[in-house]
Amino acid sequence: MGILSWQNILYSLVFTAILFWLANRFWNFGLKHYSSASS
Repeated sequence: MGILSWQNILYSLVFTAILFWLANRFWNFGLKHYSSASS
């Protein structure tokens, strides 16, 4: 179990949170600027 240190777990959690935040912002940006092709 030497591979999974607390530091690596913390880094992966922070990295995941940042990715989730970026995806959320991108999704909201897409929703606000979306215009349907059919209308």
